[in-house]
Amino acid sequence: MKSSRLGSAGLGILVVLIGLAIVLYLAFGNMGGKSYMKTVADAKDKAEDTVTHIYLNQIAQLVGMYELNNARYPNSMDELIRYSGDGGAWSNDPWGTQYTISVDKNTKTVHITSAGPDTQPGTADDQTFDQPIPM
Repeated sequence: MKSSRLGSAGLGILVVLIGLAIVLYLAFGNMGGKSYMKTVADAKDKAEDTVTHIYLNQIAQLVGMYELNNARYPNSMDELIRYSGDGGAWSNDPWGTQYTISVDKNTKTVHITSAGPDTQPGTADDQTFDQPIPM
């Protein structure tokens, strides 16, 4: 009778160890391929890049619409946000800092600047995007 209890306890431990091995395998690697965590991180980065691209295009379109309605370009992101009337959820970079804009009237391009991961403008990690203004 005693060996029966030990056998079931051993089986329980074996099941837990196999479950733990599966979780560790999924989380940290599969012998040469990408780990599950790396795949999730890559998908998150790609989604953030896609959202950023959409926001940059939206900013350029709003600048074009602003110019059509006001016969001039906006002087700041705050002015563009007020014009949009939607609160400007699209006006922040992936790190939560508001983009800044400037417009080149000759090339009809809006220069959109992100403060980058350190969230401090004017540092080495700042990112600038040039978007053509439609219209």
